[in-house]
Amino acid sequence: MHDNSWFCWFNAWDSYNTIEQEWEGEQGVKLYTADFETTTTLDDCRVWAFAICDVDDPDLMIYGTSIEEFFKVCQSLPNCRIYFHNLAFDGSFIMDWMLRNGFIWEDDRFPRYDLGFTTIISDMNQLYSIRVNFGRGHSVTFWDSLKIIPLSIAAEAKAFGLAMGKGELDYSAPREVGHELTDEEKDYIRRDVQIDAQALRITIDSGMNKMTVGACALADYKNMLGGDKGFRHHFPKIDIETDTFIRMAYRGGFTYVNPKYATKEMGQGISYDVNSLYPSVMAACDGEVLPYGTPKWFYGDPKPTKKYPLWIAQIRCSFKIREGMIPCIQLKGNMSFVPTEYVSDSRGVVTITVTSVDWELINNQYDVVVSEWIGGYMFKGSTNLFSAYVDKWVKVKNQATIDRNSGMRTIAKLMLNSLYGKFATQMTVRSRKPVIDNDVLRYVDIESTDRDGVYLPVGCFITAWARRKTITTAQGCGDRFIYSDTDSVKVLGTDRIDGMDVDAVRLGAWKDEGSFIRFKALRAKTYIAEYPDEEGTHLEVHVAGLPARCHSQVTFDNFKLGAEYGGKLYQHRVRGGIVLVEDSFKIKE
Repeated sequence: MHDNSWFCWFNAWDSYNTIEQEWEGEQGVKLYTADFETTTTLDDCRVWAFAICDVDDPDLMIYGTSIEEFFKVCQSLPNCRIYFHNLAFDGSFIMDWMLRNGFIWEDDRFPRYDLGFTTIISDMNQLYSIRVNFGRGHSVTFWDSLKIIPLSIAAEAKAFGLAMGKGELDYSAPREVGHELTDEEKDYIRRDVQIDAQALRITIDSGMNKMTVGACALADYKNMLGGDKGFRHHFPKIDIETDTFIRMAYRGGFTYVNPKYATKEMGQGISYDVNSLYPSVMAACDGEVLPYGTPKWFYGDPKPTKKYPLWIAQIRCSFKIREGMIPCIQLKGNMSFVPTEYVSDSRGVVTITVTSVDWELINNQYDVVVSEWIGGYMFKGSTNLFSAYVDKWVKVKNQATIDRNSGMRTIAKLMLNSLYGKFATQMTVRSRKPVIDNDVLRYVDIESTDRDGVYLPVGCFITAWARRKTITTAQGCGDRFIYSDTDSVKVLGTDRIDGMDVDAVRLGAWKDEGSFIRFKALRAKTYIAEYPDEEGTHLEVHVAGLPARCHSQVTFDNFKLGAEYGGKLYQHRVRGGIVLVEDSFKIKE
């Protein structure tokens, strides 16, 4: 079924041909956003509605009621890139349909044959791109706007200060094949694609035109250094053996609940967050030294110098936590320990690979006995590697705040927080391809390949310095410390913590995020807090894996290990695509 806007689209085409040509001259393709609405029954999985929106003119819309019609529209469009917000879901319908209708998957960057398509799918089933060759040089590429703007559509509208908000729809209502879209249904799907189109236009105009926000941040940083050549002058390529060794020292953020208070309901307290923790480390707000240059191997124990102040080493040692200290060691790859838990006692000699920043913190928190220094790598160090980059985007963020420009403020925050992770990009690419297996779309492994890394040591030391800041701050809170999650500490009582650097705005300082009335943490990333507000109080729920739509069910009384809450949607792959089935979520004991 076609709506009148289909004809409006092509009647208006001539009026913006010049815009299209200018855009294609800069980027090569037209840009659209799209969205599918799909059925919710396992035995009837199909697309019952779609919408496509022009990023340059969001009022230009196409609607349809089947995936067959969607592909006809794609064939009628010029060479283009179409963004779905969560391609992992919508893309499953696209690939399922193609594999059943004569399209052939190709192991190549670009499909060379008519009715061929290529994909970028990680070994974690992350779908980044689908590129389709319809024949005679006509191709359409599908990208995931969620990987550029990692927010829900509702949050995206708010973050970019858009006039419209996300609508509401009864997904479970019956919609037969050939169902004619109601005005309410059109309005719902229109909002989704227009919100995404407007946010993407702002984002792309700011220079963020890569496939992921991390890639956008890295490209901007490279440009500041004079391109890839300037970047490699500071951060030379590292061979895969060296990368493999260094990667053993790579850790994420510190997330921990004080065992003294775990599962207990606590009274009043304060929540503190660092103002941009990782950017503050990159800007060396506390004098953090970060690595650059070619790693220099050493045997035995490290002997840092003024030229090579940093190191990553492998050590055989035993350790036991000191009285009253917070543990900070995770033993990954050791079957005797849970890799996500912080170890208080090594129970004998173990092998660890750590940065010099981690090693200093470990010796502060533990009694350590070294059995053997195996060796490692030394690095040159600097406090100025990222100062200009962070300063640029902090200024953009601050000016956008003054101008009340929500879109640019959101972009600045994304660019500030997305660069450091790119430095830890894996060198071995383990990819998958789509196949129909037992009548269902599945992903299967293909042969892995190697690629150049970015510069892993930077990722290691940025995260190490960040952990050190959070852990030492938590340690300084003494018995008042309840909980930490990467860049936050929550403490008992409403008095200011002695010695804590508190400021509402300054980069790297701790911001007072408000006083809670009561607090309860079950484990890492599983806590609730009650805060006062104008209408009385409200409950903040943070439970990994529990969607926001279920939060209203959580209370202090029912928040415990083993608790179950209804309403979580789980994906079931069936013929045609994916069906979301509602079931309960359980906090594992």
